[in-house]
Amino acid sequence: MEDLRTIKTKKNLYDALILLMKQTNFENIKVADICKYALVNRSTFYNHYQDKYDLLDDMLTNLKNKIFNLNNYQDIKSYYLSFFSTLLDYINEHKKSFTDILINNKNGIMIDILLNKLVKDILDNTKLKEKEIVVKFYLGGTIYLITEYLNRDKYTKKDMLDYLDKLIQDI
Repeated sequence: MEDLRTIKTKKNLYDALILLMKQTNFENIKVADICKYALVNRSTFYNHYQDKYDLLDDMLTNLKNKIFNLNNYQDIKSYYLSFFSTLLDYINEHKKSFTDILINNKNGIMIDILLNKLVKDILDNTKLKEKEIVVKFYLGGTIYLITEYLNRDKYTKKDMLDYLDKLIQDI
């Protein structure tokens, strides 16, 4: 178990990264910027992370573990519906932050890192390891639905889940 100082340092680094991603795209953020906003020395940063990508990966893993209680699903449809429902609940609680981050990071490395992490997680939590291309296809569509949900107030959570239910095939 991590000590309290490590937990606080990582939280400060996560918070600083989120704040910076609301202001600019991930590619333009420097470790020095993260350290400045987190009130952490660069040497402390490098005691915990190799670079900003490692920080982002750890932050996404921490977030995933915090909001998702994923079981081992037999089919991709039940996994996606459960995943998407939980994600929309979390997004609703933090809509402004997600919208700001998405606006600044729509086409970038951060999205690629997020997609790769989600693909790995889906493959680890379903029995579909041999269907990686299908997972990537559905995940791309799911990410697009999330952007539509954030950018337009005309869709409800139920609307989005109904669309996803119709779009995803049982495999």
